[in-house]
Amino acid sequence: MSSDIVLKVKGISKAFRIYKSPLDRIFHLFNYRNKNISEFQSLENVSFETKKGETVGIVGPNGSGKSTLLQIVAGTMESTSGEVEHTGRVSALLELGSGFNPQFTGAENIYLNGSLYGLSKVEIDHVYNDIVEFSGLGDYIQQPVRNYSSGMYVRLGFAIATSVKPDLLIVDEALAVGDIRFQKKCYRRIDRLKEEGVTILFVSHATEAILNHCDRAIYLKAGKVIKDGSPRSIVNMYLDDVLGTGRLSAKAGEKAVSKEDAWLNKRSYNPYEDRWGDGRAKLQDYTLSVNGVIEPEVIYPKDEILLECNIEYIGEVANPVYGLDIRTVEGIRVFGTNSKLQGCDIESKSKGNSVTVRYKIPMMLTGGDYFISIGVADLNKSGHADPVERRYDMLHIKLFEYEQSYGFSLLDASIMEENNQPMESSTNG
Repeated sequence: MSSDIVLKVKGISKAFRIYKSPLDRIFHLFNYRNKNISEFQSLENVSFETKKGETVGIVGPNGSGKSTLLQIVAGTMESTSGEVEHTGRVSALLELGSGFNPQFTGAENIYLNGSLYGLSKVEIDHVYNDIVEFSGLGDYIQQPVRNYSSGMYVRLGFAIATSVKPDLLIVDEALAVGDIRFQKKCYRRIDRLKEEGVTILFVSHATEAILNHCDRAIYLKAGKVIKDGSPRSIVNMYLDDVLGTGRLSAKAGEKAVSKEDAWLNKRSYNPYEDRWGDGRAKLQDYTLSVNGVIEPEVIYPKDEILLECNIEYIGEVANPVYGLDIRTVEGIRVFGTNSKLQGCDIESKSKGNSVTVRYKIPMMLTGGDYFISIGVADLNKSGHADPVERRYDMLHIKLFEYEQSYGFSLLDASIMEENNQPMESSTNG
């Protein structure tokens, strides 16, 4: 295996036997032929590699085989076929509380888990204080873990898994448990581990986490690798399957709509957009302007963008919702809203209706490249927004570099200094 390859998964497949009754399981142990036994193929010929220092996210619907794959990589489950090769120490945070003895205290479980990772007592002594401090458990570290909440389990498990100096760290959705401040703390540590060259395999339904922290992503569906690529393209495909029609209409380099649409040649249009929806509405045209200037060459921070979108309804939409989203090149959302959140009362639409939707957006953002997405959805009776016409990353705008700040948001901040005059000394007498 190449020196820069930390993990190589080659043709992994996993089949689970399904028994209709416990008795069928016993018959199978004695090699009786039994028609009441079937197989479920959880993984099928999964292959990929990860490099040193790379963070790879794995996304997919429930039941797609994500957790099974991580357990095989971690060595806690055997595959039916294929093999896994890795270098160095593997540390895994899988099922909640896995590897813990509920009768032991948190402190005792630190030494138990450390030994399972191959650390000596001296090595565990060296990282013990770091584990306790990071977990934030305080005096609870001396309590049996059977008394711990789910959040306390995760805090201790993550602290151990990331303090044993792994070469490969595996995290399976564990960060979804616990308070938001601890999650932020965990992601800071993940970023630090990346800087130290640790390879991370990361499963999460939180697409923002995949976009913000992963260098690459893999879309796993029905046990198969559907696509391996950039986090943004994988997340868009996943969201399309989960929330949309499952039919992304735009591939890299292809126009997302008919060439007859003249607006495809506008400066701000992004031909690499992702488009999906059930087709009951269609964007016919749009106009992007700033202070009356259409398609301006330069947009300055604090300028107000006026985006006018002409929408034609192809079918009936009972409860239309218009949405807007702004993201960075890396896919980090900096702003999002929709007509429902804004309290707008939008009437139902019938086939043939045509409207203009106007978005006014003060660009309180620092300089750089941003992508604007727009969309039409239909709010169903259960409160779920069914995608009708969604255009992800449709517009590309570039804001002039603002040299007085950095980051994304352009907050009205100021810094001042006041000279404090020294007090005059006084003497009694």
